[in-house]
Amino acid sequence: MESAAAGADDDTEMIVVVLARPGSRDRQVLVLGIDLGTDALMACMLTPPLPRREAERLLRKPTNDASAPPLAPLATDELAARVIATAACARDLGIALGSDAAPVLPIIARALTGAGDAFVWPETLAPWGRTTMSCRSSTASSIPAS
Repeated sequence: MESAAAGADDDTEMIVVVLARPGSRDRQVLVLGIDLGTDALMACMLTPPLPRREAERLLRKPTNDASAPPLAPLATDELAARVIATAACARDLGIALGSDAAPVLPIIARALTGAGDAFVWPETLAPWGRTTMSCRSSTASSIPAS
């Protein structure tokens, strides 16, 4: 993790993280959405590799919405604690993330802890139907949706 920032409006917190891979000049930007009413992780997405300047721009201004709250820097330990807590809350509440989150979750865990299976993540929706996938580790297995 290179840098992170967070901001919130009335009902949603947004965390933006710039990730750097060793030996690469490009960066990837991770965006997490947290529902403040439940304190649960509700969305995550990872950009394709971007030039450093573009990634830094997204960290400063991740949206074109003029009413979006400003983002404040977030330390690595605060980020890890926030992601762990909100992911656990989402899992406890039975909230499933979109299918595009499944490959991103191990990347988040590895960036924050050094281990791809360090977190217990909420389920993710399968792209083809109503089943969900468990993302406890890098190996996902299908289970019926409830």
